[in-house]
Amino acid sequence: MDISMDISTKDMTANSYLIFRKHAAFLAINALLVKEIIALPEITWIAEAPPCIKGAINLRGTVIPVLDLDICFSLSPQRYQLTDAVIVLGEKDAQMGILVNEVQDLISIPPQDLAPAAFHNRERYLHPHLVKGSAKAGENLIMVLDPDKLLDFDAHVPETRNSLADDNTEEEALVDAAKTIEPVEPDYFCPEAIPLEKALFHERAMALMQPPVSEDFAGMIPMALVGMNREYFGVDIECVREFSDIKNLTPIPCTPDYILGSMNFRGNVMTLIDLRTLLNMQFTGLSPSTQIVVASVEGALAGVAVDVVFDVIYLNPADIVPVPVAVKTVSEKFIRGTAFYGDKTLAILDLKKILKNDAFIVNEQV
Repeated sequence: MDISMDISTKDMTANSYLIFRKHAAFLAINALLVKEIIALPEITWIAEAPPCIKGAINLRGTVIPVLDLDICFSLSPQRYQLTDAVIVLGEKDAQMGILVNEVQDLISIPPQDLAPAAFHNRERYLHPHLVKGSAKAGENLIMVLDPDKLLDFDAHVPETRNSLADDNTEEEALVDAAKTIEPVEPDYFCPEAIPLEKALFHERAMALMQPPVSEDFAGMIPMALVGMNREYFGVDIECVREFSDIKNLTPIPCTPDYILGSMNFRGNVMTLIDLRTLLNMQFTGLSPSTQIVVASVEGALAGVAVDVVFDVIYLNPADIVPVPVAVKTVSEKFIRGTAFYGDKTLAILDLKKILKNDAFIVNEQV
């Protein structure tokens, strides 16, 4: 997930669209309406909200309702992750946040390339017409959302039974089901979150309440906080292009075990590696929850497999100290130092040195 994208309107036009991913689907919204992109914070449940509204966040004194498209489109809800984001849309008097898994890109879609949305001619359509059209971007089909409908609360409430036909159709049953959706745990938006995740979600929410004070970050080093084998590591954000999931991993013949394979990343072949062998740690294998730190060093692209991406944090260089002698689980050669984050100790990886190591140079000619 790339939440550091520049969304300034300087070079935007009415044809500029922000592309984002929600599970396997690619969607777009007019970029001129995008005010901010933030890492997913703790969301507060609000009573009597329309079913599609997951809750609200306090963004510097403004209450922003947050929309979950899974509920709007009657999809199976999926667990929220620290790598998710919220796209804030609208003006001061009408704002809305959209929950997304990954912000993808900023592209131009001319009006002639925007095809009308399907199913809008159905009078008894279950969902509000949130999709106004579709377009192609490379190999992907993009669903373009209607910002007016997104910013209209009434659009998220399904039609009542009386407005539909009298027969007990499947659509009526789905409408009734949508009305009776109850949070598993109304007191918390992500009941599956572990204590550390809850703490980070809460910390983000608290930070969003405060007025922006950019000078607080002067001289600070932004770091991606990741986890491997229940240990915590920092990666200089300068080397990080974005975060991603594993998609269609292809094995590379005649390579060591720590070369996990290759995958297509936006049209480029990217080698996926595991650092644990180099860091004297045990490799526990890939899992469906494995995440990828997409790293770029001197033009070379590589994916680093980690167990979890927790957050993007800021460290004072003075707080980074040499690796203690007692640390035996990592190779000091590839560690810049250690620092405290809350009650956790994290090792700062020297990703530039790691990716230049001969062990990670793949000769694809077999």
